[in-house]
Amino acid sequence: MTTLSPPASGVTIRMYRQGLGDCFLLAFPTGQAGQAFYMLIDCGVIFGTQNPSQVMQAVATDIEAATGGDIHLLVATHEHWDHLSGFIQAGEIFQRMRIHNLWLAWTEDPSDRLAQQLRTEFQRDHQALHLAVNRACDAESVEPITNLLHFFGDPSVAPGNALDSSNTATTGAALNAIRAFVSKMDAAPQYRRPGEEPLSLPRASGLPEVSGVRIYVLGPPQDEKVLKDINPTVKGREVYTKGSALTARTAFYMAVQDQAQVSPADQELRELSFPFDQVLRIPRIEAKQYEFFRLHYGFDESTPGEKAAQDGQQNARRDDQAWRRIDDDWLGAAGDLALQLDSYTNNTSLALAIELVNTKKVLLFVADAQIGNWLSWDNLSWSVPDPIGAMQTIRIGDLLARTVLYKVGHHGSFNATVRGLSAVPKGLELMTSPDLVAMIPVNREMALKKRWDMPFDPLLQRLEEKTSHRVMRVDDAYPKQQPVGMSNAAWQSFKANFEETDGEQIMTLSRL
Repeated sequence: MTTLSPPASGVTIRMYRQGLGDCFLLAFPTGQAGQAFYMLIDCGVIFGTQNPSQVMQAVATDIEAATGGDIHLLVATHEHWDHLSGFIQAGEIFQRMRIHNLWLAWTEDPSDRLAQQLRTEFQRDHQALHLAVNRACDAESVEPITNLLHFFGDPSVAPGNALDSSNTATTGAALNAIRAFVSKMDAAPQYRRPGEEPLSLPRASGLPEVSGVRIYVLGPPQDEKVLKDINPTVKGREVYTKGSALTARTAFYMAVQDQAQVSPADQELRELSFPFDQVLRIPRIEAKQYEFFRLHYGFDESTPGEKAAQDGQQNARRDDQAWRRIDDDWLGAAGDLALQLDSYTNNTSLALAIELVNTKKVLLFVADAQIGNWLSWDNLSWSVPDPIGAMQTIRIGDLLARTVLYKVGHHGSFNATVRGLSAVPKGLELMTSPDLVAMIPVNREMALKKRWDMPFDPLLQRLEEKTSHRVMRVDDAYPKQQPVGMSNAAWQSFKANFEETDGEQIMTLSRL
């Protein structure tokens, strides 16, 4: 383990190979020999990884050695376990480090009214999904839901387990730990908002001011409708919409609650969640008292001996009739809600474009931003001085055209890298720099175990084309031989600036 050193002009980026999860350490030059500015973007690994605490403690130990114990800027992009778990699993190591500045998305701001409204909705939905899993008859039937809920930590999510509000293995607990780390330096979190004036690297005690880096905050969007747009190309699908009227989402929440848990204000919504008017309903416990339902809907709880003593023809009609009931079919809605909750959280990702001013090269770190986040960038613009001091307007197309490093969104999933239409290209199709390289923090084996298609093959193929095969993956060693289709000059430049070990991949971007 050695110090991570930047080039004289540019940046060195280390992608840790801890598994399916994000952890990136960036080193920028300060102009003072032997001193670098260190920026850490996320640090986590997916729930279900073998020996996760041991893995993340090794990562944290390396970060401590690489930085000398000083993280000058920590960026926590969003509340997913595979981005934050290390701050719990390796908490003692991070506790003894010095974290000078913390950036979070505006959605974490306790003084922001919309952020708090969204958090209340999130907590309510998370509780409802946990209750649905708790009431499931077996683990296999709700495995896709528990896999998604594990994005928020909480190993207690399983059939028969009650929600444990004291559990410390959650993303909320990880954020609280991060806030505590930075408070040691008498610093407070800074909440970043899209379109704000381009930022410099923040001041840190013991370091000279760092120049030559300009950071554009792209997302998450502050428009609630756009923020909840998890798949805007599908018309009519119910997504996270605001309002007290009954929707599939509120109906599910009311259905999963016991009547005693529903507040008086929500009783009307609970009534609306039933498929029949109250005068037409027969509660299940009452239905068991009627012979008709006992005979034809599988409510017979007689023992085999008791059945044998009864009329055989009645038994023939009565046996195996439970299939007629749909007692728990409504729990199927939990899968859709879990997917929406996961996608919404991805859309709250703090997305950054980091410009190296001298070379105009851009590093794009989008965390897990999905379509709504990406499309919102079209509405942003910034005014910055050009080399002779005149003001110029910068838009997302310009930043994408100059992007030389793309941290691929959401581990290479199909819905976290925008391409646009053939007539109106967007996202990846606007990344036209011949120097483009991509880093994907993915582990296909783990993704398949979770039943996720990561990395998505058509996206991976397009990345290979756009980067001239300069795609780095956590789970796959980069080829030692020159890839077919890559020029000799590009291969030699790449080899000179790329380093790989079992635990990390390092890319140095300089004037080269």
